[in-house]
Amino acid sequence: MIGLARRAGKAVIGSGCAENAVRGGKAKLVILAEDAAEGTVKRLTDKCKTYDVLLIIKGSKQSIGQITGRQQTAAVAVTDINFANELKRLCEDTGVY
Repeated sequence: MIGLARRAGKAVIGSGCAENAVRGGKAKLVILAEDAAEGTVKRLTDKCKTYDVLLIIKGSKQSIGQITGRQQTAAVAVTDINFANELKRLCEDTGVY
């Protein structure tokens, strides 16, 4: 689903870009790698709480990078509500959420 959102232009890749999307009100959902740097986790967690954006911590930088077509990626922000809702539903169904 993340790959589809990326190809549709509805995902922002990278922790800095994800943070900007949250701050700009565009992010509907943020997926953060479990092995992201401590500062990245704190920054994105705080931003998502402040701007009331759902944050899911799942996977590694390597696995998120493979999905997005990058080497290693710590975070992805989904900017489309339909993709965000579907990802949230999938996470709830698999017990990740």
